[in-house]
Amino acid sequence: MKVLHVIEGMRVADGGPPRVVAGLGRELADAGIEVVIICTNRLKPDREALGLENIPNLTCDALPQGVNLMQYVSGAEPAFDIVQFHGVWNLSASRLTSRLRRSGTPYIIMPHGMLDYWSMAQKKLKKRIYLELFERRALNGAAKLYVLNEDEYGPIAKLGVTSDYFVLPNGVDSEEFDHLPPAGSYRESIGRPAEPLLSYMARIHYKKGADLLVPAFCQLAEDYPDAVLVIAGPDYDLQEQLEAVTREAGLQDRILFPGMLIGERRLALLRDTDIFCLPSRQEGHPMSVVEAAYVGAACLVTEACHVPELREADAAEFVELSVESIEQGLRRLIGDKTHRAGIAERAQTYARAHYTWKTIAQRLAEHYEQIVWSSR
Repeated sequence: MKVLHVIEGMRVADGGPPRVVAGLGRELADAGIEVVIICTNRLKPDREALGLENIPNLTCDALPQGVNLMQYVSGAEPAFDIVQFHGVWNLSASRLTSRLRRSGTPYIIMPHGMLDYWSMAQKKLKKRIYLELFERRALNGAAKLYVLNEDEYGPIAKLGVTSDYFVLPNGVDSEEFDHLPPAGSYRESIGRPAEPLLSYMARIHYKKGADLLVPAFCQLAEDYPDAVLVIAGPDYDLQEQLEAVTREAGLQDRILFPGMLIGERRLALLRDTDIFCLPSRQEGHPMSVVEAAYVGAACLVTEACHVPELREADAAEFVELSVESIEQGLRRLIGDKTHRAGIAERAQTYARAHYTWKTIAQRLAEHYEQIVWSSR
């Protein structure tokens, strides 16, 4: 079987979707499926950082200059058995879905949370127009939609989308996460015991809630003088504001902004994290929470993170979207080590049973086979 994955960008700074594509791609290729990953923004993909170098059965590249997506697919030999699109609002991808419907080639769309209520409220008019002109037709023509949880499908159905769907979560590369840097290496790198060490690893963007997390930490910092908060991620026009709040509170040595961490340094921070914080306004199924749970951190999240499975397992601290609620949640986790340890242990148990790319890719391959067989 030959599968094409289409995504706008495959750079680490593009957030979770590139890592999803990389994780699925590696495991599908390992199972003997020929995988081709094409990013449409023509920027060179971060193959090495995403672990996509020298993988048998897998290629990853940007569209060649002067070649559009339909030309690329037309020139592929042999033809693809199935195409999987990652994300929405991509004109070249939408045009390709029309061609695929005409040719009878099945395709899957994975929205990555981009069609939920919060996302649809951003640039609302543009999205509504695009939905009417292109996106709804593309969604309704899909063999299946690939959603990350049941929460994600409700808003999609209300947009008039009628395609069937299946649910698979995000995951981790168990081999990478079972061989982490030595405990304490990140604490050593910042020269502090950091008890506890709190981390946020995501784009520094309004959507992710760092603007609520930093003031919440400032309000409790005096009561927990050894606690340190690391805000790690690329800046999306918010870091300057957060640094000003930090300076005003006199906490420059306890609220740290190391930028986007990759490789060993990112894994070292995850390994040493006691409390992982993502008080987000919108997520599909956040990779960072999946990874933090897998390594055994206690996670503080909002309902908008869409990890209902962790609520059912009593494996995360859920808070409301407010400074006060986040502060209260942090106080529970910092002040009650027994409570924190219990949440972390349950999260890790759940994650290791359900959040590995190998398991998820096996189930995805079964969906591929069913869809391809049904289309013949």
